[in-house]
Amino acid sequence: AVGLAGTIFMPHFASNWHLMAALYTIGLAHLGSQLSGHELASANAAFVLCYGVGMVLGPQAIGVGMDIFGPSGFGWSLGLFFAAYIALVGVRLIRKVL
Repeated sequence: AVGLAGTIFMPHFASNWHLMAALYTIGLAHLGSQLSGHELASANAAFVLCYGVGMVLGPQAIGVGMDIFGPSGFGWSLGLFFAAYIALVGVRLIRKVL
């Protein structure tokens, strides 16, 4: 039943992958709205570096997660990435308030 449901929904999932590519553009737009001049150039360089590192290390980390936990390691790895991101955002928000 799960395989059938996945097969039925696959065209929907495949047609929405383009939304992930927009995150790069949205991130750059946020940088442009917050910074200018020299700060914008430095932030853009750091953004591109972090994006590139994520493109290289992300699939490797997910592969390790799948080696350890099997097929469910994919979801667990993504969950770990998002949990780390939420923790980072929380720390940044707390610092901003204090």
